[in-house]
Amino acid sequence: MELQVAGRSPLDKLVEFYDFKDINRAVDDSDKGTAIKPVLRTRSAAAPPPPAEDSRR
Repeated sequence: MELQVAGRSPLDKLVEFYDFKDINRAVDDSDKGTAIKPVLRTRSAAAPPPPAEDSRR
């Protein structure tokens, strides 16, 4: 953690984010070595959370 805070850890260069719909590209990039740690996102950060279901049904 200290290395990351000091800017001496390339963590941001090791992680690559992909939308879930691009899962095949994430796997291909991992196999080719162009993405060291592919991370899949299931929905965008800007998307609002789904509405809560009415539990009284």
